[in-house]
Amino acid sequence: MAAFPSKLTLCPVSDESDVQTIRCTAALRILGEKRQVLEAAWNGKPVVAKVFAKSPKAYFHAKKNWRGLLQLHKRGIDTPKPLLFARDSQSRWVIVTEKIQNAQNVRYIWDNTTEKEKKIELLGLLTRHLARHHKKGVIQKDIHLGNYLLKENSVFVLDPDKIKFLKEPVNKRTAFEQLAHLNSILPEEYNNEIERICEQYAGLRDWSLTNRNLSFLRKRLSAYRKKSTRKFLKKSLRTSRRFRKIKLSNLRGIAEKNFYENTDFLKFVENIDDLMRNGQIIKRGNTCFVSLVETAGMRTVIKRYNHKGLIHSIRHTIKKSRARRNWLNSHLLTILNIPTPKPLAFIEKTRGPLIWQSYFISKYVQGRRLHDILREKNTDNENRKKAIKDFDKLVAKLSKHRITHGDLKHPNIIITEDGPLLTDLDAMKVHKNSFAYRLAHRRDIKRLKKQK
Repeated sequence: MAAFPSKLTLCPVSDESDVQTIRCTAALRILGEKRQVLEAAWNGKPVVAKVFAKSPKAYFHAKKNWRGLLQLHKRGIDTPKPLLFARDSQSRWVIVTEKIQNAQNVRYIWDNTTEKEKKIELLGLLTRHLARHHKKGVIQKDIHLGNYLLKENSVFVLDPDKIKFLKEPVNKRTAFEQLAHLNSILPEEYNNEIERICEQYAGLRDWSLTNRNLSFLRKRLSAYRKKSTRKFLKKSLRTSRRFRKIKLSNLRGIAEKNFYENTDFLKFVENIDDLMRNGQIIKRGNTCFVSLVETAGMRTVIKRYNHKGLIHSIRHTIKKSRARRNWLNSHLLTILNIPTPKPLAFIEKTRGPLIWQSYFISKYVQGRRLHDILREKNTDNENRKKAIKDFDKLVAKLSKHRITHGDLKHPNIIITEDGPLLTDLDAMKVHKNSFAYRLAHRRDIKRLKKQK
């Protein structure tokens, strides 16, 4: 589908003689070749036009979408008012709805909210609206934050494409399945808050919340979190809302979109070795070279995994590069709310089909090594005890998810004002069974104790 048009000439399905023209002002969302969502004006009023690409299935998708909007409106569910179902001059199907003024997408609000209490409050508001929807027999099968708009305390449903309409209210099992799906966006340590949110839902449905309900909820929360994590890690390896994929003749990788845009990324990659040599060198070894570099007003740590011969390149081409593993593991820890420096990019330089050299780039975090805090004479006992206690908590979090670091040593444990964080994650592993985890965990602790 081409760039959005300046205007659309529409023939309404109800009356093809009554041709309408709407003026398009901006693209709100472009879904590849499938669909465009456009901001527009019609009869002097702001509207939203959803344009479906010309394809054999387009009519069925558009018709289902239109009927869903009408059904939501009929059942008294807040949704943009459906105004027009038509075909444009290129025979594409178009749906026109009112534009909800002064509203924000819930996904945008969530991504720009850092306070735990406000996030819980937002999920509580959505959950209360979900109770209202379920009472009216409305199930959103594609239940994610991007499908809702928030205006003051009103929640508007945006996409009815995967909504199911029942003749009776939603039953208990399905309701708690949906609650688990919606609230799984919060990490596991927030389960108590999630249960309180679900108690509010149960109260609105005149239900009692039993231990069996809570057990089912916890089980489904865990399942949805695992599924969501797998989905996000796959998404972190391709171009998406947050990431930009780079693929050139002898170079490939992924960068966070903001970092890519703010650094003139291709020029940055071209000069990366010079930048590292001119930066503050942290480590220069046979296996890797680490340097602190300032770029685009941001302090970054670049770790280069050195080329060590043809066999080494073949092995890491098959196993995937250490920079790529570091990238994925950093995102996994972030999802699990385990502190690690923010990953910004990874790059692989290639020769033919082989990975020759790779780079991992992360945001610099000010801190001190655990080893230094434990050894320095001027460190008071309280700070020393706090550092050890916080580190034990971090290890307990890793243990909870059966994760071992693989290279747990003092230089890889940084103590910051907010607590400890882990670096150098290319050897990190998530174990499938407890026995394998216990063996690897013992090796981690043994390696750590050797440095005392």
